[in-house]
Amino acid sequence: VGSAINLSSGSAFTSGKDPLYKSWLTIFIIGLVLEIIILIFVIAIFAPKRFPKRFASHAPFFINWYVKSFVALFLIYFPMTIVIVSLIQCYGSGFNSLEDLIHVQMSFYITIVVLISSINFMEVSYIAKMIGGVCSAGLTVLLVSGIHLKVCATKLEFENSTAVFNNRTLVLDTQHEILKNYYNRHVTPEAVILLLLILSLLVVVNKMSEVSVRLSFIGRIEAAAKKQFTQQQKNQVEWLLYTIIPPHVAMELRKTGRYSCNHECVGVIFASIVNFSDFSCQRSENEEDSFRVLNQIIREFDTLLNKPCYSHVEKIKTIGSTYMAVSGLNVSRKVHPIQHLVQLVDYALKIGDVLRQINALVPGFTFLLRIGFNYGPVTSGAVGSRKLMYDVWGDTVNVASRMDTTGQVFKIQMPEICLRLLSPVIRWEMNREINIKGKGPMKTVFITGRR
Repeated sequence: VGSAINLSSGSAFTSGKDPLYKSWLTIFIIGLVLEIIILIFVIAIFAPKRFPKRFASHAPFFINWYVKSFVALFLIYFPMTIVIVSLIQCYGSGFNSLEDLIHVQMSFYITIVVLISSINFMEVSYIAKMIGGVCSAGLTVLLVSGIHLKVCATKLEFENSTAVFNNRTLVLDTQHEILKNYYNRHVTPEAVILLLLILSLLVVVNKMSEVSVRLSFIGRIEAAAKKQFTQQQKNQVEWLLYTIIPPHVAMELRKTGRYSCNHECVGVIFASIVNFSDFSCQRSENEEDSFRVLNQIIREFDTLLNKPCYSHVEKIKTIGSTYMAVSGLNVSRKVHPIQHLVQLVDYALKIGDVLRQINALVPGFTFLLRIGFNYGPVTSGAVGSRKLMYDVWGDTVNVASRMDTTGQVFKIQMPEICLRLLSPVIRWEMNREINIKGKGPMKTVFITGRR
């Protein structure tokens, strides 16, 4: 587009008359304004926060392939308007003037630049670019050998009917025939041959560039698909890992390859379905059905842990039909002991309600749940190098297990000493004194609900 300024400057320099460059300057200004508008929209696509929301919302319209192709073709072939404007006029005294010769030559140069510039727009179909190139070249040749020839024929003046052109003496009857003969023998053939050679080269180059762009696009799509697949696999592996080991433990294992930690106050529960073996005996002919029911019960218990209200409760393992869960193991989350212990008590009460709902769906059998609770110091860690097992150990765990085995169905048994922290937040009732292996007689209570 900026070639209009060069043309108008050359015209003004070589002609003593008032130069006819207003049309070129108009074309230049129009092209510049349109390109600035397109540039603003392109910037809005990649930096939407720098523009008003309404304007930025319309910017992605330019991402559409058809719109991008149209804009690219416009940018490629818009300078051809300069060629059209230049060749529908005649400058100076006609062909024998230096000014007109400059404009004809510049018209060919602009056409060549337009054709070559199409290489830069590799995402545009090479067929569209070739159609545009053939039309541009054909239009230039037609204007030079036809319209421009007729316009300049009226200005060509000779003192005699004999003139010398290109070191040849031409004796013709009229000025128009002299001009036509020169264009047909020299200007037009040379222009056609030059433009055909350039078009042939551009066909090959544009075709190869489009193939490379398409292969690159396919490569990006495949790379994105592989990246997405790899991310999905990674997420699956992390999900499987986090179902076995808590995230904070897994992070430590990645760093050091081992994990163990002492905790001052951790809540522990054991919840046993005491008559599940009886259920399995009744279904001895279909053991898969027994496993399906147990799996459904455990999955219901696990689903509760996804709720925010049980965020400090973690499942440790299942041993047969016994479910073990703890609270307060995540050392990265500093909370008051009463907070995570209350969550564990609520969880223990809730799994009892869940099992009652399952009993309503299992005809002819009632599952019985017994829960033992305790809190105190424990040690947690990951054991082994293959098939890692995350577990907790300590006297607190042993007592919680004894609370389970010596408890009553659909009741939560815990040592009386636990009331020091929990008495303000739970309702309870006294139980008999029981003998705990390795501990001797111990007073216990049953948790009946929350205050």
